[in-house]
Parts: sequence; structure tokens; C-alpha cells
Amino acid sequence: ELVVQVVSDNGSNYKAVGRLLMEKYPTMYWTPCVAHCLDLMLEDVGKIKEFSHCIAKAKRTTGFIYAH
Repeated sequence: ELVVQVVSDNGSNYKAVGRLLMEKYPTMYWTPCVAHCLDLMLEDVGKIKEFSHCIAKAKRTTGFIYAH
């Protein structure tokens, strides 16, 4: 039996399509992209005041490394 996994970003439209496809094709699985989920989580963490200074320093350090 064939099993297929579809990976997409975590948008609500992709979630809806994933549910529809899994209903129609019982051997198909939909999962959100882990990298996209982590990106969304880190964006939210960056908005927390206690972490914003540390993240700004890390971005400057990364910029310095890539520039040299």
C-alpha cells in the first residue's frame, strides 16, 4: 500500500487542503513544515521584551560574520 506525505507551510489554507486530501486519500498524511513552524515561533519570541536585546545582538553578530 502506498503512503504519501505532503509537507507545506502552516497557513490556514494549506491546513484546510491537507484535511480535505487526507479525507479523500486515507494513505496520505499532511504535516506542516517544521522550519516554517520554528520561524513563526521565533518571530513571536522576538516580540517579547526580555528577549529583544539578546536577539538584536545575535543579529548584529551574524551580520558581522557574514560580512567578513
